Amino acid sequence: MQIRKWMQVVCFSAACVLLNSAGIHHAGAATVLDIGFEVSEGYSTGNLSGQNSWVGDSDARIEVGDSLAKTGTQSLELNGRGSSSTILENYLPFDAVSGEFVWEFAVHGNGVINSVDNFIRLSDTGNDKYAVHLLLDGKGYSGFSINYVDVGGVHELVLIDDDNWHAVKIVGDTADDKFDFYLDGNLESSANPFHEDVDDLANLSVGSEQYSGGAYQMYVDDVKLTGVPEPATLALLSVGAGMMLRRRRL
Repeated sequence: MQIRKWMQVVCFSAACVLLNSAGIHHAGAATVLDIGFEVSEGYSTGNLSGQNSWVGDSDARIEVGDSLAKTGTQSLELNGRGSSSTILENYLPFDAVSGEFVWEFAVHGNGVINSVDNFIRLSDTGNDKYAVHLLLDGKGYSGFSINYVDVGGVHELVLIDDDNWHAVKIVGDTADDKFDFYLDGNLESSANPFHEDVDDLANLSVGSEQYSGGAYQMYVDDVKLTGVPEPATLALLSVGAGMMLRRRRL
């Protein structure tokens, strides 16, 4: 009897571990990235490259700063500086995600009038196929736009002409290589194609490119990526956990 009871407890605990690893404790979503660029996470002001597994170009155009933040005291600054067309990039590898996902971040433009493209994107395991490729494009006259890039070119999603933080949310799926775009909780565009067809997501990239003189700072904060398990997986895990709970109560 004691052995049977012990086995039930072990099975129930194992089921709970599986549910937690599948992210069911967060409505079926498993958090893959959750970055606030804060000191408590190991970030310090200065070049992003070399911090917390970020790799790439070490340059002041991509740095952690404390001049403006959505939450906390620090954020990522993308700074177009000087007259140069050189593209600079930093990227962060993470555990591969496939299927449905939700990608969120906050963005702020400081209102400086210059033409500059900054970008933030998700790419595959080899970091050579871009999935969701977003351009944060200083318009050269007022504000900036958020655009996505696919094989057909650059497509504007929204124009922002204020000095406020805005919440971006991407809901996508590597199964059909499409995504929906939300700004501040409102659906702005749906079924947008990925830049390229990918099997998974495994790298987050940020970068800056300056086209004209002067500077255009954009700020990115509170970057989060969650993967959503397939319904069949969720159902199987839920049934298993339910059976363990029922047996434990008996």
